[in-house]
Amino acid sequence: MPPTPRSSARRRGAGSTRYPRAFAALEDDLPRFRVDVTVPAGALSDRRTQGLITEVTAEVLAAAGLGEADGLRVWVLVHEQPEGTWGAAGQVVRFSELAALAREQRG
Repeated sequence: MPPTPRSSARRRGAGSTRYPRAFAALEDDLPRFRVDVTVPAGALSDRRTQGLITEVTAEVLAAAGLGEADGLRVWVLVHEQPEGTWGAAGQVVRFSELAALAREQRG
């Protein structure tokens, strides 16, 4: 679970223009969510990263029965995994191998 919204607001400073005092409004018992997404380094452009975050947030809110106004309850953290540090079935998996598999599945 991420730091409490209250502590995040304090770290960002009360004068933050992006989320002015928005976290203070979350002092209630409704759930908060953190989704960690791991992708190969360089696999997503900024546009695709934004799309992923938007889609995951919408899906989590829908599953929780919450509305768009509750978006600050969902934190999506995208982690880029450097080449050669991703593994499956006891083997290193290369980004080029993942890309080839995806192309093959698309037909």
